[in-house]
Amino acid sequence: MFLCSAAAAQKSKSQLQKEKEKNLNKIKETERILAETTRQKTNTLGELQALNRRIEVQQQLINSTKEEISILDSAIYENNEIVSSLENDLQKLKEEYAKMLYAAQKTIGKGDRLALLFSSRTFDQLAMRIKYMQQYSQARKAQERVIERVQQKLRRQVASSREKKRAKSLLLAENVEEQEKMSALQ
Repeated sequence: MFLCSAAAAQKSKSQLQKEKEKNLNKIKETERILAETTRQKTNTLGELQALNRRIEVQQQLINSTKEEISILDSAIYENNEIVSSLENDLQKLKEEYAKMLYAAQKTIGKGDRLALLFSSRTFDQLAMRIKYMQQYSQARKAQERVIERVQQKLRRQVASSREKKRAKSLLLAENVEEQEKMSALQ
């Protein structure tokens, strides 16, 4: 009987050994799964933190572009005011120029300039008329230069305004794109 019980004990001992090994393997597998789950959890938390950071940075980018758009709106408004002022100045200069031409034409009359010069009674009168014509010519050329400068400045302001509007459009498109990216992340 003792032999039987020893054999049964042996059998159960070998079974116990197998069960022990089996259980140890199960424990190792469970530990491996737990370690992998912990890594995945850490990775998932890291991904979540990275995603939250990306959303935060994109929101900052959107806010930055909104500020740029606001600045551009102000600059465009100022440019439009300058353009309007320059257009008014140009109109006034042209009116003054037209009055100057009319007055000169009226003074000289419809006759020839040479006739005006040769009709002078004295040499002093001739010299004064020549001087008057030179001054008139210089004033007319100066007025033409002023008008041309104002027109050039006006063209530059209009071009600047167009460029700022184009930049604003690009920023708005960028802002919309970032909003869409952010919406896709959430």
